[in-house]
Amino acid sequence: MTKPNGDTFTTIDTVPPTVSISVPGSTSKTWLLVSWTAVDSVSGLMPAYDVDYGADGTSWTPWVRGGMTTSGLFIASVPGQRYYFRVVARDGAGNQGYTIVGPVRFGHDSSGLWKSWFPLVRNSHP
Repeated sequence: MTKPNGDTFTTIDTVPPTVSISVPGSTSKTWLLVSWTAVDSVSGLMPAYDVDYGADGTSWTPWVRGGMTTSGLFIASVPGQRYYFRVVARDGAGNQGYTIVGPVRFGHDSSGLWKSWFPLVRNSHP
């Protein structure tokens, strides 16, 4: 970058992106729309998110890898289970920011799933 006096300077970005996830604390359904976003005002975001889920908030199962989407329909593999969600975003300088939310308790009601118009991001279960 150039200053008005003609001197040049370089900005070094050491600040990770700010990441957020939107989910309710519980649902009576076996499915849930999970939304995420990130902002970075210095070097800009890389257009890819990694989203994981887990039952304890420390061990993670990959759900979305390098995805450009910012929401997905999560279908609980175990009705009544509690799940945590983690979203990781990277900025143009390679800084990584993340956030974790949960637990979200899922119910046993699978009705209405066929009516949903949300983007489906399938989760693979071992």
